Amino acid sequence: NEVCHERNLRRTLNKEARDAHAEAVAAKARVERLTKENKEAQKTITQLQKTLDDRDRYYRPMVAREREESRRLTDELRRAQSALMMQAGGSIDARRLLRELQTQLETSREEQRSLAQEL
Repeated sequence: NEVCHERNLRRTLNKEARDAHAEAVAAKARVERLTKENKEAQKTITQLQKTLDDRDRYYRPMVAREREESRRLTDELRRAQSALMMQAGGSIDARRLLRELQTQLETSREEQRSLAQEL
C-alpha cells in the first residue's frame, strides 16, 4: 500500500514537473515572439521618425521663405497704399501696381496655406 502511494506521488510530481516545464517553454516562446515584435515596431517607429525629420528639413525652409515673401509683399503693399492715399486720387499706374501687389500677396498666402497643409 505504501509503495503504491509513493508510486502515485511520483507520477503526480512528474506530471506537475512536465506541466511546469511545458508552461515555461511556452512562456519563453511568447517572450521571444513579443521581443521580436517589439524590435520590428521600434524599427518602424525609427523609420517613421526619420521620414518626418526628412520632411521637416525639406519643408521648413520653404515655409520660412514663403512667410518672408508674404511679409515682404505685405510691407510693399502697405507702402503702395500709403503712397496712393497721399496722392489726390492717385495715378492709374499706382492703382495697377497696387492690384499686382495684392494679387502677389494672395498667391503667396495660398502657397503658404498649401505648404502648411502638406506638413
